[in-house]
Amino acid sequence: MSSLIRNTVLGSLVILAVPVAEAQEPQSVHLSYTLYSHWLEAAHEDIVMTMTDHDYSVTSQARAGGVVSLFMKLNVASSAKGIFRGNVAVPQIYESSGRSRGEDRRVTIRYTDGKPDYASVTPPENDREIVPEALRLEGTNVFSAFVQLLRQVRTTGRCDQTFSIFDGLRLSRFTFRTDGQGSVPEAPHDRTGIGLRCAFSGYQVAGFVKDSRHRQQLSEPHGGMVWFQDVPGAGMQAVRIEFDHPKTGRMTIILSKSSVEDGAVFGSP
Repeated sequence: MSSLIRNTVLGSLVILAVPVAEAQEPQSVHLSYTLYSHWLEAAHEDIVMTMTDHDYSVTSQARAGGVVSLFMKLNVASSAKGIFRGNVAVPQIYESSGRSRGEDRRVTIRYTDGKPDYASVTPPENDREIVPEALRLEGTNVFSAFVQLLRQVRTTGRCDQTFSIFDGLRLSRFTFRTDGQGSVPEAPHDRTGIGLRCAFSGYQVAGFVKDSRHRQQLSEPHGGMVWFQDVPGAGMQAVRIEFDHPKTGRMTIILSKSSVEDGAVFGSP
C-alpha cells in the first residue's frame, strides 16, 4: 500500500475514532474499520482515542487484509498527542513505525506551538524532493487534523475546513465542505439510514518522488464523501467513507465494530 493511500486511509479513519467532545471525564473509544478497494477487502484499521476538553491522544494499528495480505506486507502502528486551544487541535508529537513498502520504517515528528520543528524518517528517502520549510510549517498530522474536524462537526453540524498534512516526507492538502443530509449507501454491518454528508478533496503539494510518472495524477484533486451518524454509546461518528485515489481508483471504508470503556460492543465482530 503506497504511503499516499495510507495517509488518506488514516486521515479518513481517524474521523471514526473520536469520542464525544463534551465529555468531562476521559473516554476511550475503540473502533474497527475495513478498507475495500473496488469491494475487495484490502486492509483493516483499529483506532483507540482518548479525548478531554483540553487534550487528546490517538493510537492506531493498520494491517493488510483479505487477498491483499497474500502479496503485500503492511503492519504499521501510529500515534499522536496534542492539546486543544478552543476548537483547534494543536499537535505535540506524531510517531509511526512498522512494515510498509517492503521495509521497516519509522517516522517521528515533534511540534513547537503546533508547528513541526523536528522530523526524522528512517530509512531516509533521498529520491524525494524536499518539502520547502514554508510549506512544512503549515502542516499538521492526520490525527490532529481530523480530531479537529470531528470536533467542529459535533459542535456546529458542519465540516467546512482545509488542512495541510505533513507526514515527514510529503505535504498534502485536504478540503472538506458540508454537503447536507443524505442516505448512507447500503453496506455490511447494517450502517444505513440518514446521515450528515461531508464532501472532501485532496492532493499532494510537495515531497514528490523525483521524476515520478505519477506526479501529475498525485497533484490533481481527487474527491470523496464521509457519512456521519450517531453510533450507540460512542456518539456521532463517521460510518462510511468513499474516495477516489489517483493510483488505485475507488476506495471504501466501513465502520465494522465499536466499543467504549464500559465494555459495550456495537456492530459485528
